[in-house]
Parts: sequence; C-alpha cells; structure tokens
Amino acid sequence: MIMDACQRRGFTPRIAARSRQTDFIVELAGAGLGAAFLPQGMAEHLNHPGVIVRPLEEPGTSWSIAMIWRRGGYLSSAAGAWLALVRERR
Repeated sequence: MIMDACQRRGFTPRIAARSRQTDFIVELAGAGLGAAFLPQGMAEHLNHPGVIVRPLEEPGTSWSIAMIWRRGGYLSSAAGAWLALVRERR
C-alpha cells in the first residue's frame, strides 16, 4: 500500500531495513537514517527526541484491521484488555 502510494507520487523508496521491532525502526529514524511508517495508534504515543510524527494523508493508504475471537470462549486477561482497548478506540 505504501509502495503504491509512493509510485503514484512518482518515486520508489529505497528500503534500508524492515523490522517488527518498533523501537529499532524509531531509533533508525531518530538517527537520521530514513523515515518509518507506523500505525497511527503507535505513532501517536511515540516520545522520542528528534523524531517528528506526521500523519500520512494520501488517498488509498487507509488500513483497517479487525479483531475476532470465539463467542463465549475463554479470553485471557491480556486478550480481554486488548479487546477493551479496541472497543474504546472505535
């Protein structure tokens, strides 16, 4: 989705690193080694000196995610807390 948005703007970004470790990606951006794309919910809570957070307001870049669970099934406390957060942010 992000690559498509970049191509629509006429450029292809050079991907220097990929990671599922948010802290690592933020440190790379904070060190001036590029830009990072993060979900808005994560980016809103960043508190890193030298990192500027800007929303990506490009048509076609909205992303939806859903949470599913077994009706009536057991939910751990962590899963219950996650579900409560999802419901709160809807």
